[in-house]
Amino acid sequence: MRKLPFLFAIAALAACGDNAGLPDAHVHVDSSSHPDAKKDAAVDAPPDASSQTVIDLAGGANALLWNDATHTLFLTNDDTDKLQKYTDAGGVVDVATLPTTTAANGISLGGIIQRATGQILVADFGFGTDGNIFSVASATATSGTALTLLNATRKRIQLAIDSAGTMYSSYFTGPGSAPVGGVATLAVAASVGTEVEIAKQSSDATPIAFKKIVGLAATPTAVFASDQSNKVIWKITIPAHVVTQFNTAALPSADLLLLLPNGDLLTGGGPTISRISTTGAVSALTVPTGVTFETVNGIAFDPTGHRLFVIDHSATATVPDKLHIFAFTP
Repeated sequence: MRKLPFLFAIAALAACGDNAGLPDAHVHVDSSSHPDAKKDAAVDAPPDASSQTVIDLAGGANALLWNDATHTLFLTNDDTDKLQKYTDAGGVVDVATLPTTTAANGISLGGIIQRATGQILVADFGFGTDGNIFSVASATATSGTALTLLNATRKRIQLAIDSAGTMYSSYFTGPGSAPVGGVATLAVAASVGTEVEIAKQSSDATPIAFKKIVGLAATPTAVFASDQSNKVIWKITIPAHVVTQFNTAALPSADLLLLLPNGDLLTGGGPTISRISTTGAVSALTVPTGVTFETVNGIAFDPTGHRLFVIDHSATATVPDKLHIFAFTP
């Protein structure tokens, strides 16, 4: 499995290079329990572990995307270069085959966004030589293509789109021990992708210390970027592009970001999910009793069904990555 090394590294491994150990393929087994009965009811207290669904994934997934209009969760299978989807009725199934590569480390699939046109874009890590963004025309398309004219040395992790349709990409370059990160706007015209940096590490008098930029979330007035090396959430104002540290307390880890409807952010990167409030306060998210994670990767929220989806990565080759689904009200 060609996992994104920075997404499953715990704090002690944050400085590891790009060729961290890659686990083997997994077997997909669905659990028998589903939280469907709770979908239309607000949840006042965390449910116990019996009310959750846990799905063993056939291949590594990093990021998640929830489409509330179609009640569909999008994810990827790194082993087979597939865009996949999960529905309560159908479970996890393949949607589209994405381009592959002959590079030794493969591509490794990252963040997923969907435009108002229905087009789905998937970040391609690329290990410093094959970085790209893949385009799937719609949720019913069976194959995807690589955008052209993008910088292949950028290791792209998460994509974001705000409510106005403006798209962003996060990335870093260089080795994992000395990364240089950045955030860019993303424009797509036909098969051509264009990135314009809005914030990056610099040598100015007051430099932006961007390193391993991993997570990304966007609103029309601000973009939030998580820095795994610094364990920081950066806030970039729009349109002025003023950068400040957003979290007011230390984070145990920083990884992919989820923006909740109330403006709070969630991030993982370790065995806990951190919640960052609109004022930057940091707290540990309460999860169902008995639920534990090894390394939290992607997170998605179903606002209609009041559910949280969490990818838990296992560093053990014989233990599959898991998709956790449980009741959650922000």
